[in-house]
Amino acid sequence: MPSQTSQQLMQELRIGNLLTEFCWLIDRERFEEAAHLYTEDAVIETPMFKVCGKKEIVEGLLAQRKNGDLVTRHSWENLRIEHLSEDKVRAYSNATTYSGQGEVPLKKTDIMVGAAEDLLVLVEGEWRFSHRKLNVLCRGQAVSNVE
Repeated sequence: MPSQTSQQLMQELRIGNLLTEFCWLIDRERFEEAAHLYTEDAVIETPMFKVCGKKEIVEGLLAQRKNGDLVTRHSWENLRIEHLSEDKVRAYSNATTYSGQGEVPLKKTDIMVGAAEDLLVLVEGEWRFSHRKLNVLCRGQAVSNVE
């Protein structure tokens, strides 16, 4: 495996931070801020929905919370980056989402495991999502024994 330059390592760190920031903002329902992590014409594709542009991204994220008591926790792991050019990369990662309705601690938690394929571009020195494709590997449910 070829050694990475310090510039590539810094780039990977910044991309990992972008993924983490997205997860953190979504879980706290800060959808407008999360939308700023995308380019103006960004696309998100999932088996459940497809949205194009920042406005639709915010609307799509809000629609998932229509019941008002949805609790989520998103995480990512196993980041692999394919360098396409100085200002464009394709990032692959595994994604896990835990979600449920009601008060915490949740009695039942839905779990979805999948893979994310992200096209990222540099915009004014910051990495932004241009296209996100999320694929579902499996779904399940866990029951909590926490009182």
